Amino acid sequence: MLAKLRETKDTLLNLEGKVSGTLKLAVTKSFAFYKLPALLRDFRRQYPNVDFTVTTGSNLDLTHSLHRQETHVAIVRGIQHWPDEKEIIANETICVIAKEKVGLHDLPAMPRIDYEPKPSLNIVIDNWWRENFTTPPFISMTVDNVEVAKRMVKNDLGYTIAPSSVFDPKDGLYKWNLTTPDSEPIMWKTWILYRKELMRLPAVRGFVEFMKNRHRQGNPS
Repeated sequence: MLAKLRETKDTLLNLEGKVSGTLKLAVTKSFAFYKLPALLRDFRRQYPNVDFTVTTGSNLDLTHSLHRQETHVAIVRGIQHWPDEKEIIANETICVIAKEKVGLHDLPAMPRIDYEPKPSLNIVIDNWWRENFTTPPFISMTVDNVEVAKRMVKNDLGYTIAPSSVFDPKDGLYKWNLTTPDSEPIMWKTWILYRKELMRLPAVRGFVEFMKNRHRQGNPS
């Protein structure tokens, strides 16, 4: 009964030209932690009648949720093979983060704080390592998320490799970007995935266009 009343209210608001409804978002944990709160704040300023349901998980979990139509929009990172609509909404570098200034050739002998990132990020980091070194990294510790890894780095227990969005200059840490053999920075992409048919829903259409516009204007997502 309550759902029906909400649907009727949303329909009336949409007929009046006011975007409303509940937007179901499925996003990676790192994006939810570092980026999503400010994005939803800015989106709600434009669309105050839209509510949110947010779930987090791995890229695989999120795309499965989208396939099963349990969510309207997914925000994922890395290489994507989604068969329907997708747009890049952010690019960032991948970087070495350390307590003190370190060089490339220092890394093989230094302890690395590993964490459990997405498999696609592991592939990028592993490929970069093989391009630069003949010995495996000295992984001294594995933790369950990048924030814990960064705290270990702050306590001088080693270095970590992570997308640049986790780096905060206020932490007092040092970073430099991974590059290709041609000295180009290695980029880590963030994608918005959705089903074309769901663009008929005003809340979905409004959010997708909002994210695309931010990227076009050069605002960090």
